Amino acid sequence: MAKLTVFPPFQKSVTYTLPLKVTSIGRAKNSDLPIDDSRTSRLHCMISYADDQFFVEDTQSTHGNYLNREIVQGRQALNDGDLISIGGTELRFTADAGEIQIDDQLQTDPGGELSFPVGKLIRDYRPGQSGQGKEVRSFLHPTQDQAIFSLRDFGVELLAHTHLQPVLDLTLDFVSRAVPARRGVLMLRNEDIDQLHPQAIRVFGGGNTKSPIPISRSIVNAVFESKASLLTRDAQLDKRFEASDSVLEDNVHSAICSPLWSEKRVVGLIYLDRGVDQEPFSKQDLCLLSSLANMAALKIENVRLFEEALEKRALEEQLSLASEIQKGLLPRGYSETPGFDLAAFQVPCFQVGGDYYDFFPLEGGRFGVAIGDVSGKGLGPSLLMATLRAFFCSQLRLGRSLPELFHDLSSFIFESSSPGTYITFFYGEVDPATGSLRFANAGHNAPLIVGRGVKSLPATGLPLGIFPERGYEEGKTSLGSGEVLVLFTDGVTERRNKDDDEFGESRLRGVIQDAKELCAQEILDTLQTSIKDFGGQATLQDDMTIVVLRRGLEG
Repeated sequence: MAKLTVFPPFQKSVTYTLPLKVTSIGRAKNSDLPIDDSRTSRLHCMISYADDQFFVEDTQSTHGNYLNREIVQGRQALNDGDLISIGGTELRFTADAGEIQIDDQLQTDPGGELSFPVGKLIRDYRPGQSGQGKEVRSFLHPTQDQAIFSLRDFGVELLAHTHLQPVLDLTLDFVSRAVPARRGVLMLRNEDIDQLHPQAIRVFGGGNTKSPIPISRSIVNAVFESKASLLTRDAQLDKRFEASDSVLEDNVHSAICSPLWSEKRVVGLIYLDRGVDQEPFSKQDLCLLSSLANMAALKIENVRLFEEALEKRALEEQLSLASEIQKGLLPRGYSETPGFDLAAFQVPCFQVGGDYYDFFPLEGGRFGVAIGDVSGKGLGPSLLMATLRAFFCSQLRLGRSLPELFHDLSSFIFESSSPGTYITFFYGEVDPATGSLRFANAGHNAPLIVGRGVKSLPATGLPLGIFPERGYEEGKTSLGSGEVLVLFTDGVTERRNKDDDEFGESRLRGVIQDAKELCAQEILDTLQTSIKDFGGQATLQDDMTIVVLRRGLEG
């Protein structure tokens, strides 16, 4: 299928497969291919398909469309490798160039008919080694100046590109001009699955673009293992190719393959072949291809690092925005609650986290307090927690019983998240006049009530989202004069120091007991200081959230 590779300014490229119909392109979100670029019109251009050909056409855009740097007028045909410019965005058109076929029957001798270690080329060109350099320079090409000009021109053209796909297209096009071939393939290595994938395919001279191009697996393996360019002069006469009908029927006369080697690792390869009506490749072609491939490999590595940096910057910007949004979901302050003192803090492990707390004014002077913790860390849990908050707030207004509310919360999380995801969640409602507290606890760390002693508020059901059919119970207790209620997430008790010891619940209880006569904010400050001193410089492993409620002394 034909494809468009979109190169937004300072963003990672995206490849779009073109359907055999009209494709609208523009800033409008309902476009077939939306472009997030303020310099594009809502409907900027369209690409159509007719009579086995793709066309680009301007749709009265404000700033116009450019095809290969020339203004588009009317409807113009697209050819493989064409560059469309709209606003600050570039789109490269790739025609349906066929496929490749890795042929396991091609048991080529790993040495090939001729091999050339690319490392030797690099070493021989280093300063101070001119003796060997003379031999290599004479090996470059019958016309030394022609080879040098090719290397110079290629280096200049590479400077103009900062995105990966244009570099790959340029490389294969330029190599095929410097070392004329019938067909060419550029493949890159996928590090995650350790496999080669074709990134650019060219068929020159009007050949068949539909049939797969056979490439010997033994050649591919040999190129990677030996870091050497390999050449086969005549596949039709070479006994090593007798078992491969695909090569013989494809009229492959001569083949050449060079690694894309950046002096650190092989990142891919370039394969060229010639037909029976063409001259076989020479050793000069072999060395020139090695030189060009090495230059391309260095550029590919640099572009990859550049795109990774752009992707990282974009992700950091998105996380920063998400962090600000998440902070906006937390209480901005604590409303005046007669007889109670409130304080809270949250520290995410990353820029965003899966912890949540909130306060809710209720009828009759009562107030509610909630705390939750999504399994996992990072952006995914933070999104799920925001979803829980929205659903919880909408249901809370309905005045339902806590068991009913928690049952629906659990069903909602089960249906809205991936298997294995769950949320521990505590919600309680306090009557300031009496100190009574009714609550439900979905598997969350048991909140502590500290006064003359310490008691905990146990779970009244399983974490949300595990078994939605299981019910929840309502718990009841009360806060006496001067007693402190502390809610916390497991990131507090599981905070580790450099010796891998945990802060633990017993230490948490002790700090609260020692500070219980203080106001809520001072108790919270004391806890923060204790946790910080305990953890020291050890890396934070989980989000931490603490909520402190202290009932004032009566009389």
